[in-house]
Amino acid sequence: MDHQQGAHCNNGVGEPNHAKPLPIPRNLTKLTTTLTTNAKANASDPYGYTYVGSCMGNSTPWSPFSLPYFPGLGATGWQLESCYEFEGPIPLFFVSWGSGIWDNGVTKMGVIMSNGQVQAGSGFYASYAIYNTSGYYIMSTTSNGPTITFSQSANMYLYSTSCGYIIGGVSIHYGNSLSESCGSTSVKYYVPGSGTIYIGPSGYVAAVTYYYCSFQGDTCTPTYIANGTMVLGVTSLISGNLYVYPYLDIGNGSVTNNLAY
Repeated sequence: MDHQQGAHCNNGVGEPNHAKPLPIPRNLTKLTTTLTTNAKANASDPYGYTYVGSCMGNSTPWSPFSLPYFPGLGATGWQLESCYEFEGPIPLFFVSWGSGIWDNGVTKMGVIMSNGQVQAGSGFYASYAIYNTSGYYIMSTTSNGPTITFSQSANMYLYSTSCGYIIGGVSIHYGNSLSESCGSTSVKYYVPGSGTIYIGPSGYVAAVTYYYCSFQGDTCTPTYIANGTMVLGVTSLISGNLYVYPYLDIGNGSVTNNLAY
């Protein structure tokens, strides 16, 4: 099981806010056991992400702030093994439900966001799952610091490209098939069963793997492996406003890529 975690957003007072794991498909699980170096990223994923390419040349994964925090280990031992860049959503928070709720009297669920604001100096932390070289899961952790920060404060707006500004919120209702309905200030999704709705901006994210090395000369002998995700950039920060979008996953990836985003 991949214990990969999602992005974390600093709240401006030094504590990271935990967010939904980024659902980036990765064919990297064998790295935790065979230490192969030629794993390929899935370029046709079902989650609303578009594979961009290698980000080994991007400076962000090499920054000391981006490295995994592991108590007792020095940061200089971490070596970047692979970096795959994707364009797509950056989930901030989410609501999940099972198919049985519709049989128990629940008629709808909703998400409302008002007066949202990004604080200057806040940012996104990378998140990692640490394994030993036998593939045994050790712990989950964040990066030493944010991978990107906001240089100035910004207003945050919930927005749908098909319905416009969502002041009245997003609601989930039962329906025989998946569909969307735009109200004057709200969006309704009709779903036939279980699912997850998550809210976040759009941007560039990376699926990364680090080895913690014991060096013999220039040769790295891995002792720990960190699989994780990090934010490389935000594309929906426009003219001082951060636009966040609803994404709906009913078990086969984000479908609002076609419905509302």
